Amino acid sequence: MLEELPMHKSSLVRKIVIGLAVLVCIAIIGLLSFYLYVVRAPSGANYPVRITVENGQGAQSIAQELFENRIVRQSKFTQNLIVGGGGEKSIQAGTYVFKSPMNIFAVAEKIASGDFGYIPTKLTIPEGTSSKKLAVLVNSKFPSIATSTFEALAREKEGYLFPETYFFAPEVTPQEIIDRMEVIFKRKISSIDEEIKASGKTLSEILTIASILEGEVQTAEDRGMVADLLERRMKIGMPLQVDTTLVYATGKTSATLTLKDLRTNGPYNTYTNKGLPPTPINNPGMDSILAVLNPIPNEYLFYLSDKDGITRFSKTHDEHVKLKAKYLR
Repeated sequence: MLEELPMHKSSLVRKIVIGLAVLVCIAIIGLLSFYLYVVRAPSGANYPVRITVENGQGAQSIAQELFENRIVRQSKFTQNLIVGGGGEKSIQAGTYVFKSPMNIFAVAEKIASGDFGYIPTKLTIPEGTSSKKLAVLVNSKFPSIATSTFEALAREKEGYLFPETYFFAPEVTPQEIIDRMEVIFKRKISSIDEEIKASGKTLSEILTIASILEGEVQTAEDRGMVADLLERRMKIGMPLQVDTTLVYATGKTSATLTLKDLRTNGPYNTYTNKGLPPTPINNPGMDSILAVLNPIPNEYLFYLSDKDGITRFSKTHDEHVKLKAKYLR
């Protein structure tokens, strides 16, 4: 028995060593697989790659974009890393530039820390900005983008570019700015899709009226009142008679419009034409869009904005003439 004990111990040690070796091998294989199939950057991405994060966009959506653009190999793990790196509320909107392959930890850290890869340029678009004014704003921030070039692109999307604060890379292209604004517009509109369907109006009609409200009145209550007023004008076959559509067509201000301008026929002249102009005249914000969908019922048929921007309403044309004499002369 005494001679067999060392052999027994030797066999036990051998089993332990083999067991440990197997565990080490499994661990190595596991770590290698984790590196190869999760951590390591995938191939096939066309660097540099730009990933745009919108305001309020969640980690899951961001991780999925990173996966679809072949920046990471696994979206769920990336999502967890981004959240763990600072939480969804700390994610900064903007365009992140990936210049070369990065492992999944570096990618998540880049997003979580707001490392865009450049110093972003802030572009704030006020509600009711027309394509012409938008082009001037863009050029002031990105001098390499000619106003004429940008205006030509933006004019085609008039009304469908959402006014918001954006952050762009210094070398952003005109089309990238347009695309980004249109993406945000579609996201905002999708959130009120049911209200739009229930309104009985087309999206184009809603945006056109909303753009008129942006140019005509200032407060949310006034927009709701004027939205109802304009609707009733159209129902009785009365021209809208709003200056802001002529301002859009002529490039003049409301104060410099002449009687000749008001009488000159054209698609945006709402004095000579009944109904809405053919397109929106600027890019309205959500408040004006909601005003069209939720008008404030009233009995007024006329209104004007005085020199202080206060809207004055009247029920009859005679009352309207008196208000014009009192507040505009």
